[in-house]
This record gives sequence, structure tokens and C-alpha cells, in this order.
Amino acid sequence: MVVISVSLSGSELKQFDSIVEKMGFSSRSDAVREAFQSFISENRWRGEPKGSISLLVSLIYEDCKAHKVLDIVHDHSETIHSSSHTHIDHKCVDQLVLKGESERLKEFLSMIARVKDVRVKRVPL
Repeated sequence: MVVISVSLSGSELKQFDSIVEKMGFSSRSDAVREAFQSFISENRWRGEPKGSISLLVSLIYEDCKAHKVLDIVHDHSETIHSSSHTHIDHKCVDQLVLKGESERLKEFLSMIARVKDVRVKRVPL
């Protein structure tokens, strides 16, 4: 096996360790391997050939990031089939159903990923 190094804040590590314990993993490494497998599964579509695809995307971000996120959403409005927006614990939460050419959706996700402190969850439909 290959060993890698990851930097986390103290708070993130504490939360991670708590989840590792609650889920019954025998080690952090086992949990990280599971997280990698989920990441690979969720993003495998990125290498697929061109064509129309559908995705469910969840975004969580602070109100101060709303302008940046909404600019990107508006620039990609032709790919947004439906959306909802709400506030939970002083954070914005968006649910977007995207449908369009894979290259355009990859561009959307890439732009969103570059906005600092925006959490993104993607699920292929």
C-alpha cells in the first residue's frame, strides 16, 4: 500500500475521529479508504464520454459566499433543471438537479469547487 499525508484542522480531525468511532471503523486508515472509494464512485462519471448526463448537487455555504455561488449558477442556468434554496444554522443550502452535456456540468462543478468554503456533494442520477 502507498502512504499519503493529509492536512486537516484540529476541528475537522476531531469530527472525523468521532464519526470513525460511531461507524465502528477499526482505524482512521479504514475510514479514509472508505471515503476515497465514495469519492471515486461519485466522480467516476467525469471520465465518461461526452453526452447528456444528470446530477443532483447539494451546496452548503456561508451567506457571504452567496454572490459568488449565484453568479456561477446563473452562468449555467441552461443546465439547471430545478433548484431549491434554504437556510439552516446560518448557512445557505442549495439543491440543484442538473441536466446537460457532461463537459458543461464538469465546468460548473469545477467553478463551484474553486469557491473557498463551499461544500459540494454530487450524486449521479
